[in-house]
Amino acid sequence: PRSPAPPGAAPWCWHATPATKRLGDAVHQWAFCALTNSPGARAYYDELRSRKVGHHAALRQLGNRLVGILHGCLKTRTTYNETTAWAHRFTAAA
Repeated sequence: PRSPAPPGAAPWCWHATPATKRLGDAVHQWAFCALTNSPGARAYYDELRSRKVGHHAALRQLGNRLVGILHGCLKTRTTYNETTAWAHRFTAAA
């Protein structure tokens, strides 16, 4: 939804709707569940936490990464592969 913006601000403002909140909640839950099922996701989360990023902020960043991986799978019409999805994390650490 668009609303008038104060002077000097962008011409419109984004307001969270119930649908965007539900989507955000779903991505948050997805990230949380990935911690126990994906070694790559767990390693990424642990790296964020070691840099003093809070739990919810780390989950939000992990969720954003998972959405990016999903986008890549849909764009290339490939199925999810744990090794491919997190390969750049493991090669950088090696």
